[in-house]
Amino acid sequence: MNTIRATTAVSSLDIGFNTSIDTSSSAQIDSARTKVLSLINDVILAINENNERINDNKDNLAESWNNITDVMDFVLEKSDRYIDEFRRARNVDNGSTYGKGKNTFQYLDDNIKVGKITGNPRKKMGKPQLEFKTPIDNTESHPFKPLLTDKPFALKSLEKSTQIIDAEEGIPMHYANPYEEEIDNQPYNTKVLQQLEIIRPQDWDKTGATWVDSVDELELMIKELQTQTEIAVDLEHHDLRSYYGIVCLMQISSREKDWIVDTIKLRDHLQKLNTVFANPEITKVFHGAFMDIIWLQRDLGLYVVSLFDTYHASRALGFPKHSLAYLLEKFANFKTSKKYQLADWRIRPLTDAMFAYARSDTHFLLYIFDQLRNMLITKNKLADVLHESRLVAKRRFEYVKYRPSNLSSEVYCTQEKIAPWKSLMYNYNIPLDSELLLIKLYEWRDAVARREDESPRYIMPNQLLALLVSMKPTDPAGVMSISNNVTDFVRSNSKIIANIIKNACEVLASTQNGTKNQFKVVNKEDADDDEVLKLVSPAQVKYMNQQFEVLQGKLQKDGNISIAINPKQFHSRFFEGDWGNRVVSYQEDGEVLVADEKKLNERKKDIIKRLEEENRKTIGPLSEITLTTTGVDRTSGFDRTNEEKEAENPNNSQTNESKDSYMSTPDKDEIVVLKSKKRKLQSITPRVSAEKDVSESVEAIDYENSEKVMNLSKGRVRDTKGNKKIKFDPYTKEIIGPKEVKKRAKPVKGKMITFNKR
Repeated sequence: MNTIRATTAVSSLDIGFNTSIDTSSSAQIDSARTKVLSLINDVILAINENNERINDNKDNLAESWNNITDVMDFVLEKSDRYIDEFRRARNVDNGSTYGKGKNTFQYLDDNIKVGKITGNPRKKMGKPQLEFKTPIDNTESHPFKPLLTDKPFALKSLEKSTQIIDAEEGIPMHYANPYEEEIDNQPYNTKVLQQLEIIRPQDWDKTGATWVDSVDELELMIKELQTQTEIAVDLEHHDLRSYYGIVCLMQISSREKDWIVDTIKLRDHLQKLNTVFANPEITKVFHGAFMDIIWLQRDLGLYVVSLFDTYHASRALGFPKHSLAYLLEKFANFKTSKKYQLADWRIRPLTDAMFAYARSDTHFLLYIFDQLRNMLITKNKLADVLHESRLVAKRRFEYVKYRPSNLSSEVYCTQEKIAPWKSLMYNYNIPLDSELLLIKLYEWRDAVARREDESPRYIMPNQLLALLVSMKPTDPAGVMSISNNVTDFVRSNSKIIANIIKNACEVLASTQNGTKNQFKVVNKEDADDDEVLKLVSPAQVKYMNQQFEVLQGKLQKDGNISIAINPKQFHSRFFEGDWGNRVVSYQEDGEVLVADEKKLNERKKDIIKRLEEENRKTIGPLSEITLTTTGVDRTSGFDRTNEEKEAENPNNSQTNESKDSYMSTPDKDEIVVLKSKKRKLQSITPRVSAEKDVSESVEAIDYENSEKVMNLSKGRVRDTKGNKKIKFDPYTKEIIGPKEVKKRAKPVKGKMITFNKR
């Protein structure tokens, strides 16, 4: 550990710079490097004399380091193995594990030669789904429909089991698990309910597995499996180069034999296995079948009746670990390797080590099942495990588009959340204002992944997606240079990604600046149904522009505003058409048309005058002052001259300047006096007679001779009613509000907190 700490500290320094300025340190470092390199070569050659020596070449050091890590992994794995053997040496077996009387474990050796694998020499792996007879469909145009063409051991017919179920609240239309009735009601084989003798597996070193990649070999395997009462099953899956994933291998073991099935080559023929998997008299032993059940029905159309899940058995028995590796060590004295858990199982032919790893998953599983079954019966927990196994077997696969609003363990979907990008925002600390850009890139990545049948993380890893959202490059060069790990899909679509980022940033900028477009000017013929409601005609746009010009004072010198505010645009019957044909006078004899133009103008002025008075009451003086200029009253929509205003106020003897003083620019030297609180504010009207001198009724404050605020005497005075009144004193504590609550110190994690009674 000290060595690791020292090397980490040294590597963080700029060694090249230090050696360039100090020749003595450079010589010491060169000497140390030569010595370390010699030791590494000694270790490599000691492990295998055929290994290549590492040369003192700085340019080739990174490539050589891969060889060093491989050798060290091998050494550490061997060391771990021998340490386990030493610790367990001469331990007496308790009689419940495989290899009774033996002192050592069995190990999965990477160099072991097991079985014969047929196939072409290994070459660069392509996408096997391109050769499937039934093309992959990721469009999700309908709910997932079971692939079943036949239903053996049915309690409910295939036709009734594959009918679509109508949508309900929170649950879109879907197809149920076609074997749900059988899984719930078919009884297990009675041997599962009995404590029986533990049957030891075949010797690992002396037996092999049969590779099944043809229809004839598949049928021979099915015939042998139909004679069994329990079998062990496991799957190997690949999901990096496919949107939903591909089942690549199926391992099946009986008491006497192991099979490894090429599910890629036999993909369209494996429904025949339902004669075994759906048979309730054959117990199917899985470990952690949570996803295996989904993969079987999604890719192969297989359903499991009479499932026994050893994972739920280990939980019911309270084991400290629940992995298959732990069960193999505890019950079979066999230690497997985790090296191939994430291997690419599509490659053909399999390496010997991968073949052995796949076989080990099921070879000992029936032996483990025997011991777990007896332990569960002894502790009266078998019924609970069988119930949990039934629930796992009833799980069904569903597309993202048709997932229920509230997902449960009964339904599996690749996206469990309605807004899956929320987790990316949390994990990569993406701010909320960048959510729109994240959604756009996330949707683009998902669309490309569906089209190309690739996983979204293969198209664009989450780290790269978060980096694009953070840096926001708006040109193709910026997208391609944002990271050293830019994928081929990102590189080839850099222009599209740059445009997506650019458009999203423009929308974000317009939204943040409050200039979000509320209207769209488009041709009605080209608009969609949803856009029709948002249409604005050119006439409306022209009218709105004219209104802005009115408010900004951009009027013609003659004061004609009939263009800006045309009452006819409101389609009012009062202002439309010919007045002479519509105006009548009510007399004793009845209605009489008014055709005299002089009378019409008088009635028109009278109506406008009344509308102005009503407008002043509702809008108030502020609107009139804002919208009124000298000689033009814009609240009415018509031109009014000064002579007309004088006619409204014949008794007023003030000058025109005083009449319009409320409309002129206020004097900067004018003293503005605040009104008393008890006095109501008088509305400002065009009539000068309504204005009053407020200064006469309000006493002015003498700021020169008044007491300074900072020198106010402390104490209390009495108001006119004799009540105590507090003078304003900036230094007194009574003016200050209540003190804030004293903050408690945050508790230290791991320590207890005590609370004192107050």
